[in-house]
Amino acid sequence: MLNPSGIRFGSAEIYAISEGPQFNTEIEDTLCVGRRRAKDKDEEVFLFVKMRNQAQNRLTPELEQRLRLAIRTSLSARHVPKFIVQVPEIPVTINGKKVEIAVKKITSGNKVQVSATVVNPKALEFYEQFYELETQPKAKL
Repeated sequence: MLNPSGIRFGSAEIYAISEGPQFNTEIEDTLCVGRRRAKDKDEEVFLFVKMRNQAQNRLTPELEQRLRLAIRTSLSARHVPKFIVQVPEIPVTINGKKVEIAVKKITSGNKVQVSATVVNPKALEFYEQFYELETQPKAKL
C-alpha cells in the first residue's frame, strides 16, 4: 500500500498502466514502492522501470513524460510517482513476485535480511543508492 499525501493506493494500479498495452512494447517490467525515511514528512513514490532490450532502449525524457501523463489521466495527479528511474533488474521471488517490501525498506534506509526465495538477491544492492536521491535524475539517452 502506498500513501503519498494521504492518498492510499496499491502498486497494482500503477502496474496496470506502466505494464499495460500503451507501454508494453518498450517496458519489460516495473516496480512501484514508497520511500519514507526518518527525516521525511511524507511518503515519496518511486517507479522503477526495466526496459525491454536494455542494450538498445533507454528511459527517455519523452517516455517518462508519457508515463506521468498516462498515470495522471487514468488515476490522478496525486498518483504520479515523484521519481521514475530506469533500473537494470527488478528483484523477484522464485514464484515471480516482485520484492516490493525489501526495496521499500532499502530505499527508506533500513537493513534487509534477504530471503532465500529471492531469485536475484544481488539486484537489491542497486536500490541502496535511492535512499539519498532528492531530485528526479535526468534520463540518459
